[in-house]
Amino acid sequence: MYKHSNLGPNYNEWLKTAHLLDPPFDYFSFAELILKDKHVTNLIYKSILTEYVKKSNKYLNEGVKSLKLFEGYMCSYHYNHLANQSRTKEDGPFGSAFKKYWIKREEERTVESIRKRQLEGTSNITNDIVSNMERIIKKSCATSPHFSVSPSTSAISSTYIADEKTETSTISSEDIASCDISPTGYAYKKYDGLNVLDLDNPDILEYMSGTLLEESGASIKSLTDPPKIELSEPCKDILNLISKSSASATCIKSQIRSFIGTNNSLDESEYADYYFAESTLHHFLQMMTSPRNPILFPMKERTAAPITAIYLLHAMFLSCNDLVSFHWIERTADITGAANWDGICFSIKDKRLTPVLIEFSGGIHFNSTTEKEQRDESKMIRNMVKLLEYAKYVKKHKSPVPQFYCRFFTNQIFFEAIFLVDEETRLVKRTFCKIPCPVTPRELKIFAENIPAMLKWKQAIINYVIESQK
Repeated sequence: MYKHSNLGPNYNEWLKTAHLLDPPFDYFSFAELILKDKHVTNLIYKSILTEYVKKSNKYLNEGVKSLKLFEGYMCSYHYNHLANQSRTKEDGPFGSAFKKYWIKREEERTVESIRKRQLEGTSNITNDIVSNMERIIKKSCATSPHFSVSPSTSAISSTYIADEKTETSTISSEDIASCDISPTGYAYKKYDGLNVLDLDNPDILEYMSGTLLEESGASIKSLTDPPKIELSEPCKDILNLISKSSASATCIKSQIRSFIGTNNSLDESEYADYYFAESTLHHFLQMMTSPRNPILFPMKERTAAPITAIYLLHAMFLSCNDLVSFHWIERTADITGAANWDGICFSIKDKRLTPVLIEFSGGIHFNSTTEKEQRDESKMIRNMVKLLEYAKYVKKHKSPVPQFYCRFFTNQIFFEAIFLVDEETRLVKRTFCKIPCPVTPRELKIFAENIPAMLKWKQAIINYVIESQK
């Protein structure tokens, strides 16, 4: 008897009639339905077919045969990938069709990407023109109380791309006269053609203000807000101590030493927040008061990383290294395929679950260009979509589905997350905090102020990992 797959209504409809296809449970029919990339399609097809074979008693032979055909080819594919050319196996009819299908899909995707870029280019030019006109009109409104627009003034049409569709926004003469123009197309930022709603970007929040997106944004913001945490008393005390200290490295260092002396017997698991604050503050203070602070001088990214981002993340997750494990430099994740990462956080129980990706966009005053930062973040978001789809469709995580990431750029560390929200598959970016690796006492005080936000980022990750293990 057929049973629902819990992967979504489209998949259930496909499963009901999949045995009638030629061949039964045809892979290419499923790929056309799902319209995801090859890696995600393969994962979901195998998952849904495996679940069907386990739960159903009708058309079981056809399901098993299709699953064996698919798994057999994938094993052969991985064998060919690892072996020398002289030892490769023949693909067979399914393998040949598989390769041709994905070559064609890739060509179509490339053509579509070019088309979108052309539309986006045209849209950006139009938006720039409209934006300039708005500034002129608003300036006129502000400086001239007699400024008015005739009702016969022709409407200004602005075409912009939002939610991967081409929409048209018309600004009427009444809008111009009231000086209340706020084109909602600016609410999304593009990353390799993906629309991302950045709810912590002040410019985007300003554009959303007073539009239809404002209420929707507030609702999404509440769903994706950082979790509430309660700091231990010793952690509160040491952060309060730093806050009230004078901006002197020697003064701060002596006060921390004195504070440690009275709190050196605290349990490291129970008071993990305190030990994280104390160890990281002391780490940067030691460099600050050394004869030659290393992070004041040019340094390549793989030299800078161990004394900045890597140190910080290891100290942050030391108390829960039974749940997650960090791996560094040129690492790959199963879901993101061949993409190399500067750092990956894996779940201990499920290596496919990759809650955090880390990238170093250059070192300290070395190869740290804005272009590299933008390129790295686009690469991260493009690949994190695969991780989000895996979590949603295979792990069946409820909305909003999170994927966390950390970036190092120009001696700053960004603790961020992307969420896949609701049935519209909207991508939402949240920035938990952005901190400098402190080189002065004032920067150290700023760093201390952001420790609660860093710990919220950590707690959100731990909550996600625990939830995914249920």
